[in-house]
Amino acid sequence: MNLKKDLVRVGTANSLILISGVINAFVVPKILNINDYANYKTYLLYISYLGLFHFGFVDGIHVYFGGRGKLSTDKIEEYRSFFFFFLSFQILVLSILFSTSIFIESDKIIRLTILSIIPVNVNSFLQFFYQSIGDFRRYSKVLIITPIIFIITVVFFYNNLSLNALLLLYIVSSGATLFYGIAQDPYLNYKSVSSVSRIINSFLSIKHKILPRFKTGFIFLLGNLIFILFFDLGRVYTKLFKSAGEFAYYSFAVTLMTLFVVIVNSLNKTLYPYLFKITKSQLDILFKYLTYFGCLGMLSFYLIDYIVNQYLTEYIPSLGLTGILFSTIPGAILIKSVYHNKYRIEQLEKEFLIDSIKFLIMAGIITLIFSYFFLLEIIDIGLICTAVIYMWTLFPNKKLKVKTEISSVKWVLFLNVLGFLVVHLSPLNTGAKLLLSTTIVLTLILLKEKFHK
Repeated sequence: MNLKKDLVRVGTANSLILISGVINAFVVPKILNINDYANYKTYLLYISYLGLFHFGFVDGIHVYFGGRGKLSTDKIEEYRSFFFFFLSFQILVLSILFSTSIFIESDKIIRLTILSIIPVNVNSFLQFFYQSIGDFRRYSKVLIITPIIFIITVVFFYNNLSLNALLLLYIVSSGATLFYGIAQDPYLNYKSVSSVSRIINSFLSIKHKILPRFKTGFIFLLGNLIFILFFDLGRVYTKLFKSAGEFAYYSFAVTLMTLFVVIVNSLNKTLYPYLFKITKSQLDILFKYLTYFGCLGMLSFYLIDYIVNQYLTEYIPSLGLTGILFSTIPGAILIKSVYHNKYRIEQLEKEFLIDSIKFLIMAGIITLIFSYFFLLEIIDIGLICTAVIYMWTLFPNKKLKVKTEISSVKWVLFLNVLGFLVVHLSPLNTGAKLLLSTTIVLTLILLKEKFHK
C-alpha cells in the first residue's frame, strides 16, 4: 500500500463524483421545479438509510477483513462465500419488502427506494471490502461508474430530463456499477457457484462465521445510521415539520456542502487501512493538516455564493444556511476521517453507538427546547447542528486516544470557525466577508505554525 498513490487514485475517482455533485447542485435545480426537487431529494434521503437492510453484515465484513492487505487462499474462499450469501440475502430482503409495498399501496418514492436495495447495498459490500484490504485501484474503478453515467446522461439529455427520469437514472447507474463491480472482481470464481450443491456447500463452509459478522456489524450499522442522522438532523427536521419549499432550500444547502464532503469521504476511505499502523507523531501531524485543510475549505463557500447569486437566484434564500453548514467542514473532516475510522480499528462498536446516540439526542433536545420557546427558522436549526458537531469534535471519546492530538489544534479550530460564522452572519457585503474571512483563517494558521515551531 502506498498512501500517496492511493490518495491520487481515490482523489481522481472522487473528482468525477465532484463533477456529478456540481451537476446535482447547480443543474438539477434548474431542471426541476421546487416540489419535484424536494421529491428528488426525499428519494436520496431515503437511499442514505438503505444500509439498515443489510442488518450490519457489510460493516461486519469491513471489520473482519480490515488491515489484512493481501489475502490468503482461505480468506479469498471466505470472501467469495460471504459475497454470494449476502447477494442471496439481499434478494430475499428486496422480495419481502417490495411485496409488502404492493400490499399496503406505498407511494412511488418508497417503491423505487426498495428497488435500489440490491445495487446500493451490494455495491457497498464491494467497496467496503476493497477499502478494508487497501485495494484502492479496484475501489476507485467501482466508484466512478455511477457518476460517469450520470454526467453523460445529463449532458446529452438535459432538455428531456424529468423527476421520473432522474430517479430511474439513479437506479440504472447503480445497477450498472454493480454488474461492473462483480465482473471485474478477481476474487469471485463463478465456477465455485455454478450449481445449487456448490452454492450450498459454499454457505455451509462459512455458516459459523455469518452470525458473528452480523453481531459485530449490527452495532456499527446502528451507530452509522445514527451517525448519518446526526449530520442529517436538520434535513430530517425540515422534512417533517417544515414546508416542501423549506425542505428544498435546506436540501439544496446540504447538497452544496456535500461538494466539499466528497473530498472528506475520499480521505475517510483512504486513511482507514493506514490508521492501523500510524504512530502518535504521525497522527498529530495528520490532525494538524486536516484541521488546516478544513478551515481553508470553509472559504469555498464564497465561490458557491457567487454561483448561486449569478445563476440560481431562486435559491438565494438558502445561502444563509449554506454558510453555516460550511462552517462544519473542519469538524466533519476530523469526525469522519479520524474518529469514525478509529472506532472501527479499535473495535469500539458499542462506544461508537453510544456516542452517536448521545450527540443525536443532545441535538434533538436542544432543537425541541428552542422550538418550544421560539419559531425556529432553518438557519437556527443549522446553528444548533453546528454547535453539537463541534462538541463531538472537541470532546471525543477517551478510548479513541486522541486527546493530545485534538488539544493541539482545538484553539485554531475553534477560533477559525467562530470567526467564519461571525463574519458570515454580519451585514458586510460578500467581497468584504471573503477578504475578512480569508485574513482570519490564514493569520490563525500562520500563528499556529509559528507557535508550534
